[in-house]
Amino acid sequence: MFRPEGHEKYTTSDYMKLEDGDNKIRILEDPIVGYEYWEFPDGKIVPKGVLGGPGSKPVRMRESEKFSNAQIAAMKMFTAMVVWNYQLEKVQILELTQTKIMSALDMLYDNKAWGDLKDYPIVIKREKTGPDPMNVAYTVMPEPKEKLPASGDNALAKVVPVKSSRPK
Repeated sequence: MFRPEGHEKYTTSDYMKLEDGDNKIRILEDPIVGYEYWEFPDGKIVPKGVLGGPGSKPVRMRESEKFSNAQIAAMKMFTAMVVWNYQLEKVQILELTQTKIMSALDMLYDNKAWGDLKDYPIVIKREKTGPDPMNVAYTVMPEPKEKLPASGDNALAKVVPVKSSRPK
């Protein structure tokens, strides 16, 4: 192992990755929505449900763009938002393509008791359900409404809004 034993993982990314177990977040800005598909290193489109492998990259497009039939067949809707990651005590961008998570967030937002998702922490639990990397289940649970920690407020003041980094 390169890192000394017991040393935490490096946390330099501005994008949040949902880890196994509880992922506690606070949504800080209204999300943006678009479509995403993956390309192999040679530029060919990765079929939906297939892992692209090393060198593959995501292609994100706005809803208003024109798509080819191949793109439409391979794409998923995504939602991206600026969040406070409680575990890392850091502002990050969370991109979601999992419809179960997005549906649960929609239900919380539509529920009068919970309402605006920016008003309370949310725990997204990720659990492996089998040996395949795509065998994963998610649950979404709100936590009682509370103020954002001061460290989150200070970090948010330094962040460029996600809408200004929107795909072109």
